Amino acid sequence: MEKFEILKKYENYKTRIFELVKVLNVEKIKEEIASYEAIMQETNFWNDTKKAASIIQASNKLKENLQELKNLQDLIEELELAISLEDESLNEEIENLILKIDKDLEHFEINQLLNGEYDNCNAIMELH
Repeated sequence: MEKFEILKKYENYKTRIFELVKVLNVEKIKEEIASYEAIMQETNFWNDTKKAASIIQASNKLKENLQELKNLQDLIEELELAISLEDESLNEEIENLILKIDKDLEHFEINQLLNGEYDNCNAIMELH
């Protein structure tokens, strides 16, 4: 892969991550997690097990999203470092890193598109 292609991909990743952070409103997600954790600390939290399970599931989903975003940001920082070293011997590692970022970023973006109220429910499709 040519250097200009690598740089173009890197800039594309930075833009996509920036947009994701803006759209996801990371600070709001952190506040929601803190809110859920405060609810979980209440003494009567386990009185309603269905509600408790729902709160835990929602909290875990938000934490998982933040962790996936952080992992993507770390991969992009790793790519930036590899590019800045300008070492030809790192080309294979850079290409592997780009493939991983492509796959993980696309997966994350699709998951964010499918995170509506009913998107975690199963669907039945029938073709005639």
